Amino acid sequence: MHGKRPTIASLGGVVAAAHPLAAQAGAGALAGGGNAFDAAAATAAALNVVEPFMSGLAGLGHATCYIAAEKRARVLDFVPPVPSRLPVAGTSSAGLYPSASPAISPAGPSSSAPTASGR
Repeated sequence: MHGKRPTIASLGGVVAAAHPLAAQAGAGALAGGGNAFDAAAATAAALNVVEPFMSGLAGLGHATCYIAAEKRARVLDFVPPVPSRLPVAGTSSAGLYPSASPAISPAGPSSSAPTASGR
C-alpha cells in the first residue's frame, strides 16, 4: 500500500475510485467479463452505498470509452436537459446569484469584489 488508500489489483483492468470497496466492485465487474461501462456502473453503485454523501444517483457527467471490437469511441451522456419552462425571472444574467440580493458577491456580502453581473 502506497499512501493512505489500498491498491485494488485486477487482471482484467484498472479501476480507480474514492473508496476501495467501490474500486473492488468495479474490478469484480471486469473480472467477470464486463467492459469499462460495466465496471463504471458497478463502481458508481458501490459508491452510492459506501459514500452516499459524496456520490448519488442524481449525479451528472459524461463517460467516454473506446470499444476496440467496434473500433470507435462511445460516449455516455448523463447530463439531464434543462426544462424549457424553468423559471429564471429571479436570477441574475450569470444565473449564479439572486438578483434580489445585489450586494452579495462570491467573496461575501460586504466585500468590494465584483458581483456576478461584473459590478
